[in-house]
Amino acid sequence: MDILDVILAQAMTPQGQIDTYAARAAKAVQDANTAVAAAENAVDNIDSITEQTNTNNTLAAATLEQAQAIIEELDGVADEVTGLFNDFTFQADPLETISMGKQQNVTITYPDAHTTTITTAKYYNALVDASDGAITPNAVNNALMELVQNLMEYIDTHTPSGGGSSTVDAPAGTLITVNSEKNLTASNITEDDIAYLQMLLGVYRGTDTYGVIVDYANHTCVSVNPDANLNRVKFFGGRRRCVVDNNGSIVAWYGDSGYVEDGSRGQVMVYQPKFYYTRVPMSMSNGVIQKENIILSVAKRSGFEIHPLFLDENGNELEYVLLSAYEGSLYDTSAAAYIKDDSQVADFNADYLSSIAAAKPISGSSQDLTLANAEKLAANRGTGWSLTDLTSESAQQMLMLVEYLSPNLQNALNSGISTLDFGSGNGSCLTGSTSDLGNTSGRAARTTQTIGSTSTDHTTDGACAVSYRGVENPYGNIWRMVGGSSIQGTSQTGNKVYFHDTPINIIMPTSSNWIVGFGYDDANPWAFVPAAAGTGANSVYPVGDYIYGASGASVNNLLCMGGIANGADMNGPFAVAGDRPIADHRARASARIMYKPTYSSSIYQASIASWKTQVGSDIDD
Repeated sequence: MDILDVILAQAMTPQGQIDTYAARAAKAVQDANTAVAAAENAVDNIDSITEQTNTNNTLAAATLEQAQAIIEELDGVADEVTGLFNDFTFQADPLETISMGKQQNVTITYPDAHTTTITTAKYYNALVDASDGAITPNAVNNALMELVQNLMEYIDTHTPSGGGSSTVDAPAGTLITVNSEKNLTASNITEDDIAYLQMLLGVYRGTDTYGVIVDYANHTCVSVNPDANLNRVKFFGGRRRCVVDNNGSIVAWYGDSGYVEDGSRGQVMVYQPKFYYTRVPMSMSNGVIQKENIILSVAKRSGFEIHPLFLDENGNELEYVLLSAYEGSLYDTSAAAYIKDDSQVADFNADYLSSIAAAKPISGSSQDLTLANAEKLAANRGTGWSLTDLTSESAQQMLMLVEYLSPNLQNALNSGISTLDFGSGNGSCLTGSTSDLGNTSGRAARTTQTIGSTSTDHTTDGACAVSYRGVENPYGNIWRMVGGSSIQGTSQTGNKVYFHDTPINIIMPTSSNWIVGFGYDDANPWAFVPAAAGTGANSVYPVGDYIYGASGASVNNLLCMGGIANGADMNGPFAVAGDRPIADHRARASARIMYKPTYSSSIYQASIASWKTQVGSDIDD
């Protein structure tokens, strides 16, 4: 065998054995060098020292015999090492001729399938002085030991005990670099860091991602994927109106023969597929975002998180949630009938909050429809039912921002119900005028308003309902109370939104004015909470929506969103009313329901399968 075989065989030996074999090989080479030198010296002496011929010949023979024995031992060691690695494969490039030998590249494939390439491995035909760059016996020994040492260090650092794939002890997603010793090592940079930097610079472009760069200061919005057909994206085009039983079963889809919106078969809901998101402020001033990058993704990828709307109470990721297609109305369990005229007869311990067409939204005109009681009505319907909350508001806001490239949806989509006289009671319009729009977005052709016994049909902008992909009146008509939320604070600490008793770390304006911009909370980056209002803002820019601020020495107020029938330009998906006490009930505030399925239940799995059949090839995988 040649010296490369020895080197490769020793380099590939497991660490527990390589020390022994390397030492034996080194000792064998050293003994061989000594023996050969002695033999050569003995032979040289034969010509000049005749009287010692017999002695020298005997010594030379003995020395050569010793050298042969050592070489045989070296071969035995090498053969033993080679025999340990039958599972290794070697792929060698064609030999190239070089001075006094040949060279080639050799690729070694390990049993765990990773590879190492030794470039320009050399075979020498002669042993000459090392001064001309060739190799000598001593150089062979040194090169052998250096290679063994380097590979031992690599194996020790990168090969787990007991075999398996090569690993580096670092969190998943950490980038791996080659350090100054030419070993692989974990860097201080992760894939998330790279993605964040790309987002910060506005250059992130990921597969199946859809987003918008919103420059509030300069009043511009730029799509990060302008050529995308959102109708084929599952969390946009996959939204579907459906009728849902109290146990969460989907009994019919929009367009089915059994699909009705009168409540006789269940609640009219919108199937919202899950999505992942990232939200990166690109510049801020005094706690207010000046420019930001919002990107949504079909799949989990570096820098993205599941939107919290799609997490259940145990932290499981849900494939979908069901949002109400319509504003809430009352189902009277004692009368077994829907209350379609907002009669103030609610039994908050027994009745249900509903989502059906042709009903006047429920209000607290005289009945005690506080946030707490509205939450009871939603929960009475069964497990999984609740009020829409801050996460559902955020999900809708993100979707509309990305699709319409503007926070001012009244300009981008339609003004919605915003220019009507609301009256002294509940002057909202009946639900269901966007029924014919189904799963699409747009304005109703006709919307009916009732005030007392007077009913009026409206057909103009500002007087007709708007729908966003199945959800009617995401803004306008009547304020909606946001479940699980409140505005709390003092004049010393400032006011913050509290979501399930946890503060969103953004100080809100106490005055009432046009929204200038939003704050940012690292712990809750999904939350759009106004951080400034007034100077620099109007009904068009930067947001175009209004906030009624909470003021006072001590605040514990309702959080309502969306606007009202006489709200004019103040309405919008970001409009906030925070000026009423938490226990308030009034004619100008209503509520909506949503449903979160039970993870991995048979109904959950059946709903996913039914949705896949419903969308078919309309949606990209």
